[in-house]
Amino acid sequence: MVHQDNQVKLMTESNSETIIPFEDYKYEILKFVDKVQDFYKLSKPKTLPEDEYDKEGYLKLWKEWELMRKKWK
Repeated sequence: MVHQDNQVKLMTESNSETIIPFEDYKYEILKFVDKVQDFYKLSKPKTLPEDEYDKEGYLKLWKEWELMRKKWK
């Protein structure tokens, strides 16, 4: 994936590529992450990892997720 002038170029391993407007790309990504987040919200409560490194990584992931979601809205 390459961002160029408000467009995103998507490339496959077989060298096939397509270019789409960034707004279309953003819409699809946000639609997907909303589905993932809804899945997590409906799941049983999560137990944080006991390992401090894993716990910190998990918490940072969700913090970044929320920040990016707000930025792109």
